[in-house]
Amino acid sequence: MNIETEYIKSLLSKYYSGNSTLDEERIIREYFTESDTDPELEADRAVFAAMSTPVEAPESLHAAVERTIDERAVLEVKRRLRPRYGRIAAAAAVLVLAITASVHFLGDKPAQPEMTPEEAREHTVMALTLLTKTVRKGYMAMETSAQTASTTITTAENSLNKL
Repeated sequence: MNIETEYIKSLLSKYYSGNSTLDEERIIREYFTESDTDPELEADRAVFAAMSTPVEAPESLHAAVERTIDERAVLEVKRRLRPRYGRIAAAAAVLVLAITASVHFLGDKPAQPEMTPEEAREHTVMALTLLTKTVRKGYMAMETSAQTASTTITTAENSLNKL
């Protein structure tokens, strides 16, 4: 047994325990591509030969994995956004309460002329329209963020899968 074989055995030990570096793994692969290797390491040679042969996964597996990743990404985004819906609803309720209280308390002052029911309705519609537009704008921003997050997660996972 020569020094090179001992060195390769030590690298294999590190490799199988998961402690090898990329350079050490490259050295092992290069050693096993040589035609002249130690017969004692023939089983390891077979392992590395099997790993060097590319295996193509069926297209149905690719589609199933991508579908599962997409579903989980959407669920994760929904899970993250769910608490925000509560906050938005609470903020909207506080805003409506504040508007109602303002109208009630400011309406009792004699310095301000009373509004007719039609004027009060118009002001209420304007306030609710403004509130609706603001909440919708926030909701659309969250949807855009969710789509961006989903796309980013998918891209990152596809990149990781390629590695």
